[in-house]
Amino acid sequence: PAGGGGEPALRLWRADGGDELPLLLHPFAFGAPERGGLEWGESDRTLAAGAALELALPAGAKRLRLALPPRAAAALLKDGAVGGGTVERVLWSEAGASATLDSGAERLLLLNAGKGDGRLSLLLTPTGDGADGLRLARGTLLRRALPTAGTLLVDVDLAEGDRGKGLVLRLSGPVEEALLMQRDGRVRRGTTALAVDEPALLLLRHRPGSLIGWLGNGDERDWLTAAAKAPLQAVPATLALAGAEAAWRFSSPGPALLHLASAVPVLAGVLAADGAPDLAVWPAGANLHLFLAAGKDTVVGLRPLQAAALSGSLRLARGAAVAIGEGAGPKLRLAPGDARLFAFDLGDSGAVGFGVRGEADSARLRLLDPAGQTLAEGAVAMKELTAGRYFLLVENRSDAAATDIQPVLAGVARPGREPPEEIRRHYWDLLTGKEDEPNDDN
Repeated sequence: PAGGGGEPALRLWRADGGDELPLLLHPFAFGAPERGGLEWGESDRTLAAGAALELALPAGAKRLRLALPPRAAAALLKDGAVGGGTVERVLWSEAGASATLDSGAERLLLLNAGKGDGRLSLLLTPTGDGADGLRLARGTLLRRALPTAGTLLVDVDLAEGDRGKGLVLRLSGPVEEALLMQRDGRVRRGTTALAVDEPALLLLRHRPGSLIGWLGNGDERDWLTAAAKAPLQAVPATLALAGAEAAWRFSSPGPALLHLASAVPVLAGVLAADGAPDLAVWPAGANLHLFLAAGKDTVVGLRPLQAAALSGSLRLARGAAVAIGEGAGPKLRLAPGDARLFAFDLGDSGAVGFGVRGEADSARLRLLDPAGQTLAEGAVAMKELTAGRYFLLVENRSDAAATDIQPVLAGVARPGREPPEEIRRHYWDLLTGKEDEPNDDN
């Protein structure tokens, strides 16, 4: 259908650029919207089936948190009189949804396409100068402490010179699904990395936790692979940080734990032998504990997060693996953010239980194979293992207090096939007739 000016009222396309796709459209009819207004703060409304509600919003930049009922839509409107204007954004709630977004819209249109009354809640707060806005651009960092699950809508800005340059949106944290909708109509999905060619809207569904997002060059493998030809870096050492990026190559004749720490915010990349780059953001400074596989190279690279160049220093230290066996291992004290490496040998295949005891619930461990691959993790776990050597990496949280830790293993020492000593002695006595000898006390 066409609008009054001859332009299509609705345009549909396949976001993945594929062939034709059958489509079924179902129209919903709504009556004339009831009109009202919203003030800063909380608001609870009930919307009848098939009803529409248009609410005037306070002027200026604002953050809106919406909890919508099933089969409801919310449209943010601007630049027009009541009953018209430009649609800035539309949200659809199929089974009920909660979303948080920033907007400068003037009005909010709510529609209930369900068969019954729908309850919704809204929280409206001013965003001030926008320093804490839900917006991401190159050279900035999206950082959020997310106390509850929900959905964030984030504007991704690309300068003219960055478009089509292979930028990658990186996400670290409790991401369930990220949906990137570019202005050119292309849509990408992922959880940790999405290519970005044009300005876009990021719809991010998340669990509670700490979220960090940033725009990278997408050249992390090339950046780290180039450092694989560099001379080996000696450990321990303190290295001055400078320039737009830096990388080093580490190796160890036997399994070891490499500690790296910096006091400035950085993007850290780790490339182990035959592995993909592992990227992490350290907003308060790096604090890495890396397993070094015997005889294998590991490359570590740093880039500044927000500054133009690296600064400060990087401190390097190495720790050896502590051998442990069945039962409780040695008690050690870990500082906040510290880690230790333990090793054990398994003679026969089977289930092995492992855990870590501590004064507080702040220590976590990972079970590693000789190549450094994570096989299991948690405070307590069990894993079916084949015979061989394995490692436990125990880390104390950076925001925790110093604590005593003690690794525990169960199932490493298998019960022998021989009968217990007391049973063997009993049968020996029977064979030698000692059990029939009179007792001197009788």
